[in-house]
Amino acid sequence: MKTSELIRVIGLTVVGGVLMFVLQPALYTNRLIRISDLQGKVDAWVSNYYMPGALTVFLASVVALVIWLVSNRFSKAHRADEVDRWRIIWWLVGLIPVLAILAAIFLFKGSDGALPSLTTFFVLDGLWLYWLTTVTSTPFPFTYLPPLAPQIRGLIGA
Repeated sequence: MKTSELIRVIGLTVVGGVLMFVLQPALYTNRLIRISDLQGKVDAWVSNYYMPGALTVFLASVVALVIWLVSNRFSKAHRADEVDRWRIIWWLVGLIPVLAILAAIFLFKGSDGALPSLTTFFVLDGLWLYWLTTVTSTPFPFTYLPPLAPQIRGLIGA
């Protein structure tokens, strides 16, 4: 893995953590996103439901990312057909954040009024932490396996 790829992994993960554990909760606690059925108990909901759900999604996404990057590092694939078979592995590893999002929503919603925003945040968080990070930071020869990797890497010059 190149230094620039490692820096992108760390940077995107840190930004994802800040979004999940600072910005998104602030949107709720400052009432920028209203949850009608909490009746002023937003701070308790954020502490008891949002934060555990966000931690679940964050950890699962980072674990999936690490699994993908470490498995790439130790792969013996070199020929194009061998590398292309890894596309299915990318999707299978990507199920980890998807399942975590479903579990977090099911176990930690705590409010029906929060469900639309909570679902949106968790899906965007999973995309940021797994998809975008693998798109921008997957090392050679797997560089272009994640969906839209050629286009996005072309945009950022990676």
